[in-house]
Amino acid sequence: MKKNKRYGSQYLVAAGISLLLLTAVFQLSARTLPGFGTWYAHHIYSWIVKSVGRLTGLLPFSVVEMGLYGLLCLLFLVQIQKNKNCQQKNMLKS
Repeated sequence: MKKNKRYGSQYLVAAGISLLLLTAVFQLSARTLPGFGTWYAHHIYSWIVKSVGRLTGLLPFSVVEMGLYGLLCLLFLVQIQKNKNCQQKNMLKS
């Protein structure tokens, strides 16, 4: 069965908005509730750091650096593709 692209993009937008709202709730809680920031740092954040650290510790290189290099390569490839499309449009106009 073929997935509908519109449904997929709506799902991503909904997920992004949900994460943004969750972040806003955590920010407001940390600013207004006494002790929430400390609780979050000791319970939630430490669990995230330990989990990510275990996963990335298995690799003999920096995952963040590889991600940055990958992002730069992706941006470079997108720019090349845009230039090719622009050149093709100009050739068709001629």
